[in-house]
Amino acid sequence: MSGDGVTGEGLSEPGVRERLLKAAVELFARKGYAACGVQEIVAACGVTKPVLYYYFGSKEGLFLEIMNNALRLFEATIAGALSSEGSVRHRICRLLDGVFGLILDNLELARLAHSLYFGPSQDAPVFDLEVFHQRLQEAVRGLVAEGQASGELKAGEPETVAVALLGALDIAEGIALCHPDWGFGREQLQQVLAVIFEGAQASPNRG
Repeated sequence: MSGDGVTGEGLSEPGVRERLLKAAVELFARKGYAACGVQEIVAACGVTKPVLYYYFGSKEGLFLEIMNNALRLFEATIAGALSSEGSVRHRICRLLDGVFGLILDNLELARLAHSLYFGPSQDAPVFDLEVFHQRLQEAVRGLVAEGQASGELKAGEPETVAVALLGALDIAEGIALCHPDWGFGREQLQQVLAVIFEGAQASPNRG
């Protein structure tokens, strides 16, 4: 299969598509989207420009594939936690652990997303990064509300507890990005969440 000037060079190599995605994430995160050219990306993978165009159409298409892949993984993590069995606390911990695991496995992508969200657009294609925050906030707030309705968690405003839980994840992500030498991992996040739940969990009835 070939097209757009591609004669098969690089296409038969195993994992070339994934290598292009990985190289692009690292270069976009380190140099910025606008400052990184197609030639630099393909050179990092040992292929030619037509190979990138074959798989993604353009640098813009490559960027959007990176972000859409991230969103699919993110959505699957949320869906898995929401559909799992167990207490509300268990599902919330599973959800935040899963999201933090994605971050730890994709630190350069997280760094890229942060630079685009908090900094200039770098002329990158439009992608709604806010959707990650919105989906996660909705999921956590919904689980907290469920726990409060069932009596597992103290009655109150679900948004307040959700902010505390999401704040723990934000801090964990910040440490992972800025201070990886601290060794703050998934176990440490669960310890922080346990402290939050001690304040949010309803006390058992004493008769």
